[in-house]
Amino acid sequence: MNNVGLQAAMLKFTPVEMIGPSAGLFQTSRYLGSILSSVVLGLVFSKEITPAHLHILGYVLIVVSGLGCFVSVLLGKRARTV
Repeated sequence: MNNVGLQAAMLKFTPVEMIGPSAGLFQTSRYLGSILSSVVLGLVFSKEITPAHLHILGYVLIVVSGLGCFVSVLLGKRARTV
């Protein structure tokens, strides 16, 4: 999904009185994601790019994706109980 689609979805599902804070959090999340991905790439590929480094990057992506899924499920359950 591209940035325009994500922004459109955010605007569609956000209450009118929360559009400003929602847009700010959206952009902050994008910036933090860019910064953190640059840090991971710098740490993994600091000297050279080898197949072993690509495997390390794959493992990092699997762990981060798993954490994201876990937090999403946890927050989804929490939202349903509130």
